Amino acid sequence: MISKERLQETLGPDGAIARNHPNYEFRPGQIRMAQGVAEAIAGGHHLCVEAGTGTGKTLAYLLPSISS
Repeated sequence: MISKERLQETLGPDGAIARNHPNYEFRPGQIRMAQGVAEAIAGGHHLCVEAGTGTGKTLAYLLPSISS
């Protein structure tokens, strides 16, 4: 499972994506969703997330999925 620290290092305001993409916008909800996805994958259960446009859903589910 990807750690909370690793998610912060990647998706956080000073993370890897922010350093390499000048238009990146930090989204706290994105990290919360990514943590939930990681926990669901690790626990073998389903997760349903409702999040508005611009939340960062794509990276929030892809990062934990790729890392598992």
